[in-house]
Amino acid sequence: MDDRGASCVRIRAGRDDHKNNWRGDWDDWQYGVVHRTDVTAQKRVYDAFVVIGTHCGRATANILRLALSLGRPVFWWDGEDPGKIYKVQKIEEDDCEDWTNGWSICYTPPKQLPLPFPKEASQ
Repeated sequence: MDDRGASCVRIRAGRDDHKNNWRGDWDDWQYGVVHRTDVTAQKRVYDAFVVIGTHCGRATANILRLALSLGRPVFWWDGEDPGKIYKVQKIEEDDCEDWTNGWSICYTPPKQLPLPFPKEASQ
C-alpha cells in the first residue's frame, strides 16, 4: 500500500499517454513519460514501466533506457494470465532503421536453486 491510500495498480498504455501528452516533439514526449509528475500531488505519474514482447520500437526503447538509467523499475511481462514478470536489465539496439521493432528487451529470469536441495545446504 502506498501513501495514495490504496493498493490498486493503475495501468496506462503508452499509446494513451501519447494521445494525451504529445506536443509535436518525440524527444520531449519520451522525456516527459519518465519525468512527468501530477500537478496537484507533485508525485510521479508512472511508478514503473512494463513492456510485453521481445522487441520494441524506438520511442519505447528510449523511454525504457531513460527509466533504467534513472534507476526506475522496468519489467517485462510474458503476456500470459497470470503470467510472469521479469526485471529488464537493458535495451539493445538490433536495427536502428526499424523504428517499430528494432530494439530488444533484455531481461534475466530469476535463478532458481535446484530442488531438492543438496544435503550440505540444509545442514
